[in-house]
Formats: sequence, structure tokens, C-alpha cells
Amino acid sequence: MIDLSRRLVHPEILDHLDPADPRAQQSRKDLQKLNFIMGHNNYWRRFFGRLSMDASIPWRFCEVGCGDGSLTWHILSCSGLKWPQGSEWHLLDRSPALLPSLHPLCASHGCALHVIQDDLQHWIQKSHHIPHNRFHLVFMNLFLHHFSDHTIQNIWRGLSSISDFIICMEPSRSRLAWIAAQACGLIGCNSVTRHDAPISVQAGFRQYELTQLWRMAIPDSQSWTTQDMPVGLFSHVFLAHRNIVPHPVGMAQL
Repeated sequence: MIDLSRRLVHPEILDHLDPADPRAQQSRKDLQKLNFIMGHNNYWRRFFGRLSMDASIPWRFCEVGCGDGSLTWHILSCSGLKWPQGSEWHLLDRSPALLPSLHPLCASHGCALHVIQDDLQHWIQKSHHIPHNRFHLVFMNLFLHHFSDHTIQNIWRGLSSISDFIICMEPSRSRLAWIAAQACGLIGCNSVTRHDAPISVQAGFRQYELTQLWRMAIPDSQSWTTQDMPVGLFSHVFLAHRNIVPHPVGMAQL
């Protein structure tokens, strides 16, 4: 049996495919199915539905590792969710390939959409030189597990300097998640996804691992409230919120 006692990070095929490659396009569709099965869509809908936003202040959101932008599309498509006029959605990816409907959907909410093609750490370094370039919320879905513990600490340092609220959803490094990943071909996933899914689980997280990396990376970690826990059958969530600003969401309810 596979040893899941520690993280193992290996390259994933999708990360190195051209976005125009048919295998990459199909794998991104597979990821949409997997997000649904893992319950991520419902989780993000609940999370954004509980955000406390002053309607008079435009918010700045940033999705890191956006891929085709399907997560932001799902969030903006949820009925009943309202966004302050003039809010901005920044979507960051090394090779973004956004859904064509995302720009008009964002505009229909009175929001602006900004696509950023860049490496995360390079973008963070550039952001430090842009006055007032801060975000109310940075969120990531199935992104952080691609990196080593050392790189994750660097990411924490960088994001904590430009945002007051950070949240990520990642694979849970559990036996059940591993078995499900091995069986993803049963729902029609292609060879790329069948290769990458088990690797993602091996690089996933268990309770408090991300918190430990956060505390090692952030000298004033006591100025932050963190939550680090499994969600559903296959996933893990980490949240960090700076204590000196009003709490935007009831984390205990998530």
C-alpha cells in the first residue's frame, strides 16, 4: 500500500501542457467534474455567501492558479450573491485560458476582471512595488499542493504582505482520497487526469501541516487567526485572517 505518512511532491502532466493541447482541455473539464464530486463548488458558494462586505467599498479578489477561470465563473454565477459595485477580480496563472463567458459575466455584476499571466512568486515581488496593491481576499483551489514545504513558506510570506485574508482548498492526504483518485477513470477522466490525481493526493495535506508551515514563515503569526481542517471526504482547507481588520466571515461555520 502507498505510504501517505508524509508529503511527496512530483510533477503533474497538466502543469506542463500547452493550454491549447486537447489533452489539457479535456483534463480541465475533468477537474470541473472532480471539483463537483469533491464538493468544492458548494463549499466556495457557502464561503462567499457568508462574506461580510460593505456595499459602499469595492472589494479586490485574487484567485491564484485560476486555470480556465471556472471557479470564479461558478462563484459569480451563484444566485443570491451580491458584489459591491466596482469590485475587481484578479485571476493569476502562468498560462491562463479563461472561459469566454467569464468577462461578460463579471461585467454583468458591475465588476472588473483582470487577467494576470505570471508566476506567483514573481508577481508577488512586483506587487510590492505597486502602491496600494492590496487585496481583501486571496483564494486558491487545488493549487498549493504543487509546491514543496519550503516554497509554500515563501508563498505564505508573500501573500501575507499583500492580503488580509487567505484561503485555500487542497487535496486531503488520506487513504480514501487516494482510492478515489485511483478510480477517477471510472467517471471518464483522461490519461492526464488519471496520472495527476493520485500524485495530487500524495502531495496533499493533513490537519495542522499548513498551520505549521504558516507559523514557520510568518514571524508575527500571533497577529493572525488560522483554521486548518479536513472538509468533506477528500479535501482540506486552510484559512488565515489578519486580526487587526474586521472579521469578514464566520470561519467556525465553514
